[in-house]
This record gives sequence, C-alpha cells and structure tokens, in this order.
Amino acid sequence: MREKINTIFNFLALTHLGIVLIVCLFSTVMLSIFRLNVDLHLSKVNLSPSLISGQLFGTDYLGRDIFALLLNGAKYSISISLFSATLATFIGIVLGTLGGFFGDNKIKVRRVSLLVSLGLLPLVIHYLNLSTKLGIFNGLVFLFFIITSTVLLGYLLVNVLSIFPLLHKQVALPVDFLNMKFIEIIFAIPTYFVLLAMSGIFDPSIYSLIIIIGITSWPRTALLVRTEMLNIREMDFVHSLKLTGIRWYQILIRHAIPNAISPVIINFVFFTSGLLVVESTLSFIGIGLPGDIISWGKILAGFKHNSGNWWTALFPGMIIFFTILSLHRVGRMIKS
Repeated sequence: MREKINTIFNFLALTHLGIVLIVCLFSTVMLSIFRLNVDLHLSKVNLSPSLISGQLFGTDYLGRDIFALLLNGAKYSISISLFSATLATFIGIVLGTLGGFFGDNKIKVRRVSLLVSLGLLPLVIHYLNLSTKLGIFNGLVFLFFIITSTVLLGYLLVNVLSIFPLLHKQVALPVDFLNMKFIEIIFAIPTYFVLLAMSGIFDPSIYSLIIIIGITSWPRTALLVRTEMLNIREMDFVHSLKLTGIRWYQILIRHAIPNAISPVIINFVFFTSGLLVVESTLSFIGIGLPGDIISWGKILAGFKHNSGNWWTALFPGMIIFFTILSLHRVGRMIKS
C-alpha cells in the first residue's frame, strides 16, 4: 500500500514539473491560444475568480488576469532558479574540488601572477556588472571579449613585471583555508542581508539576479564536494594512479570528479527548489527584477495591495508550494 502511494505521489510530482516545463517553453503560444494577456485593465480591477466572467483565477489590483500572469511568470521564476542553481553548483564544484583535492600546499603560483590577478579582479567585476545591462546574447559576447582582453592584458603585465627577481618566487595558495574562511563569513551573515547588499551593486535585471543568487549560494555545494574530495583523494585507487605516473588533471577529470558528482546531482534538485523560494522572496519584497518582468513572487506581492483579495495569494502560493514539493519529491526519487 505504501509503495502504491509513493508511486502515485511520484507520478503527480513528475506530471506537475512536466506541465510547468511545458508552460515555461510555450507560455507565449499558450497565452495566444487562450486569448490571454498581461495588460492592465482598470475596468477589471480586483475581480474574484469566476467561470462566467472568464477570469478563472481572478484579477489583481491592476486588472491583470492572474492566470495569464502565472503562465507568463513561470518562465522567469523557473529559469532564474535553474540558472542560479547551475551557476552556484558550478562555482561550488570548482572551489570544493580545489580545496578538497589539492588542499593548501599543492597549488603554487608565481608572485607576479598572483599580484596581476588580484589587480585585475576589480576590473572584471566592474565589466561583469556592465554586461548584465546588455541582454543575454550581447552580454555574453561582451563578457567573452572582456575576459579575453583581461587574459591578454594579464599576460603582458606578467611579462613586464617579471623583470623584478623578487616576483619570480613561487608561493603556495592556501585554497582550502581561504575557501573555509570565506564560507564561514558567508554563513555568519544572514543570507538575505547578503542578497540585499549585492542587489545594491548590480542594476535590476534577470541576469544580475541570477548572478547575485548564484554567487551567494555556492558554499553548501562547495562543502559537499570538498567532503567527497577529501575522502576520494585518500582512497587506494587514487594513490595507485599517482604511482603509475598519471597526471593530476587526468586523475581529477576521469576519476575524482565522476565519483563525487552523484551527491551533487541530488543536491542540485533540492538546491533548485530552495532557490525558487529565494527568488520568490526577493520578488515579493520588490528586489532584483525590473518592473516590467513578472515572476510568481511578484504576483504574490499583489496581495499586499489588498489583503481582502484572497485569490492573489492563494493561486501563486499554491503554484510555488506544489513546484517546490514536486522538486523535493523528484530529489528523493533520485536519491533512492
């Protein structure tokens, strides 16, 4: 009996996520088919749900159809959550791998390279912020140009500064120590305080919100990967591979990372659901997204304008709740 109930819930979770995914991909087409729009209609302000009037989920304080808003907002809420989780997971895998596999003494760089990298870092951050204002395609092209130019500039500066013998000496980078201290600092500060501070640096846009959430949410993934790498690097097969003369990057790419990736995949599903809550919360309080972009959190925020309109809180809240619940269910399915 219990297995049948679990099967039903698993089916419902997959069905819900499938429908949400279809809506994200074809929301514009669906709005045209159902003849819905998200325009303002001041003559239809605060209409309660009704099949007779054609307002299935009612309207908000601006007369916009809640059902149309939910269809249109799905692509933004889900895409922001997915891309933020992907960015945070990527950063977490890189930093967790560096800290766990190499520790504090195995990565060595010349002083001149370290000095130039630290000097160019503020420049990269500045242009990263600038790229978020250009749209996804133009922003990526601009970012690629900036990264390429920065690498070339760094190469030239390293060659110029290499005339000083003092800068030739190699120093060990305490990657694991720096990672752990940075993670401790992030955990010590309330998450939403960090997000609010970061949102003051970047201009409101979808891409800046993805970056803000992504670069403040990687520590848990980094800790998970670090723990896996600490265990893997002490395993007998890794020591055997080192004795055979295989290079470290081959061990890392072919053996260490594949063995550590399974818990990361499970964590990614749960992570996405958590970041959906973060995105909805930020949108609810009016931070991160520009005014013309609609997400589920922004629709839910309409309840603040008239607390008597229960439908403006019920339907967006139910969609967010069931999506998070479905993601958790799928995560458990993968884990088991």
